[in-house]
Amino acid sequence: MIFSLVDGRADAWQWDTGLSLNVDDSEYQISEVHMSNSSTKGAFVCEIKPDRTVEIPNILLTTDGDINIYAIISDEEGERTVIKERLHVHRKKKPQDY
Repeated sequence: MIFSLVDGRADAWQWDTGLSLNVDDSEYQISEVHMSNSSTKGAFVCEIKPDRTVEIPNILLTTDGDINIYAIISDEEGERTVIKERLHVHRKKKPQDY
């Protein structure tokens, strides 16, 4: 897998905030990451930080189900998607203070 939660968990929970993914791009030179889920009309373009992590937009964690994560490479031929992975978000009741 190219993407894994920084905190080591396999899945996320609805209403979590501040989650990031490690990006293992030893096989590809990934230039950016796109993320979406069933409630988004488009994909979020997420920047890879120098420490090879990428933040999950909190809005994607307000819906249970899967977050689709796409690895994008850029080269002289253009931009293209090389990998799609999924992160499962488990359902949880919304906290009162969210």
